[in-house]
Amino acid sequence: MSDYGPEIDKMMTVVPYIRQLYGDEVSFAVSTVDHYLYYEKGKNMDLGIRPGDPVKAGGIAENAIRTGRRVIIRAPGSLYGVPYIGTGVPILEDGRVVGSLALGRPVHIEEKLQEMAQKMSSSVESVSSGSSGFAASAEELAATSAELANNTERIRDDVKDMDAIISLPHKPISWV
Repeated sequence: MSDYGPEIDKMMTVVPYIRQLYGDEVSFAVSTVDHYLYYEKGKNMDLGIRPGDPVKAGGIAENAIRTGRRVIIRAPGSLYGVPYIGTGVPILEDGRVVGSLALGRPVHIEEKLQEMAQKMSSSVESVSSGSSGFAASAEELAATSAELANNTERIRDDVKDMDAIISLPHKPISWV
C-alpha cells in the first residue's frame, strides 16, 4: 500500500483494465489533489504529463477535483499542447476528494466525424438539387413533347386540306 491511500491504490490497479475497455487512442491519468501519480499516453495523443507533474488549472483532473463530481470538458491546445476532450472523476475517500482519474481522447476523432457528416450533408444536398433539376427538365421535356404533338396534328390537318384542294376537279377558266 502506498502513502496515497487505499482508494488511489485501487484506482492504480484498475487503470490497465480501463485501457483495455477504451482502446489505445485514449490517454489516462491518476492524480492526487496536487500532482500526477500515473500517466499513459494514447496512440495519437501525448499530453506530455509525467508522474510528479503538478495538476494544471483548467485541466480535466483539476476540474474533477475542484467540483467533486464527474466532468467532461473540451480542453484547448494551450493547456497541454494538444486539444482534447476529457472526462474526469474524483477519487473519494471517506467522503473527501483525494485525487482524480482522468481520460482524454483526441479532438481529431470528433473533427473527422464532423467532416464526414458535413460531406454527407453536402452529398445529400447535391443529390436533392440534382433531383430537382431532373424533375424540372422532365417537366420541360413533357411540355415540349405535348407542343410537338399539337404541331404534328396541325400539320396533318393542313396536309389533308391541301390534298382536298389538289384533288378537286379542274374546270377550265374562261376569259370572255
